Amino acid sequence: MKAKNLLLIGLVYTSLVTALALSELVPSWVSALLLLITGLAGSYYLALSHRRIRELENMEAMLRNIKRIAALKSRQDVLDNIVVLAPQMVDCERCFAVVREPAWDPDNRYTYPPDWQEARDMCHGVSDLAVKQEVCDYPGSPVMTVPIAEGKVLLFLVREKQAASFNDDDIKRMTYVAEMTSAWIDALYAGEQMELYWQQVLSAAVKALEGFNPQFIGHAYRVAAIVRLLGKKLGLDYEEQRQLLAAAWLHDIGRQIDGEESDEAHPLAGADCLPETDEFEAIRQAILYHHERYNGTGFPEGLAHTDIPWLARIIAVADFFDALTALSIPEEVLDYQTALQVMRKSSGSLFDPLVIEALGESIDELETLLRVNDLKTEDGDEG
Repeated sequence: MKAKNLLLIGLVYTSLVTALALSELVPSWVSALLLLITGLAGSYYLALSHRRIRELENMEAMLRNIKRIAALKSRQDVLDNIVVLAPQMVDCERCFAVVREPAWDPDNRYTYPPDWQEARDMCHGVSDLAVKQEVCDYPGSPVMTVPIAEGKVLLFLVREKQAASFNDDDIKRMTYVAEMTSAWIDALYAGEQMELYWQQVLSAAVKALEGFNPQFIGHAYRVAAIVRLLGKKLGLDYEEQRQLLAAAWLHDIGRQIDGEESDEAHPLAGADCLPETDEFEAIRQAILYHHERYNGTGFPEGLAHTDIPWLARIIAVADFFDALTALSIPEEVLDYQTALQVMRKSSGSLFDPLVIEALGESIDELETLLRVNDLKTEDGDEG
């Protein structure tokens, strides 16, 4: 029934009840009964309206959070956000994710909570499709298990001890969230596979070009490995990390293509290899300015401080670090810790202090990573 008709009926009924209550044509108990019915009907309508308003608010919050998830660029970002957003959609005291696909969690951040034996047990028996409430003796709380991406990720929502169980609306809401999140994760996975494919194609092309200049064999590979760590440490978003990695692979492409011996010629030659479009602009600038220095003494334009593009400042540090630890003649090659100390002396003069600090924080991990890469290279399994 339309709202206009409901309002009209309500006005007529209210007028009738009021007229009867004020008249002396009916007994007082009839008037009281009519008023009681009116009060009960009004209370029911208010309760129903409040429930519908809550449902609309919950639906709005759910759609808003799903929209946030759909704006994310990597599966890791989805994991980081879903454990924060889920409690906003379903009331719970605690929410955590468990990843059953090791490749999805390279940093080992979403392993089982150390005191949650029941979560381990649930993971073995949970359905890949059903979102359901689990009976859990520890810590004596209602638990909802939400499989995402065909059960590769399990989301656990936990309420306080002796709290009310999750109801059908909670389960339906999280089922919808799980379906939408799974669809987006599948799309991200497909994109990541395509990105990996093009990274491999790019690395193969660069390695082929490096063969014409044996001194630089492996240089782009090592610089790419360094900036991958620095980018994460500096908090770059997914798109910035993609651009940084591509620029790292290609930063010396001008030297390889043109056979230029002059350092001052190859940045421009390399930048000119890429299309002058918005999609490639950040990469072009990183290549063009990776030899600029923080105090303005670099080339090709003598830019200083934040006038140097952010990605170029990162590549400058990685490039110089590899020059000290790998490209120099054997007698002058430095170990990683010594190279770090040398570069720290130039922090704020030649290099961005933030990037040098990130290098220092990454040095142990970097040393392990590059040593593994060197072994792969020696075995002919680079990449």
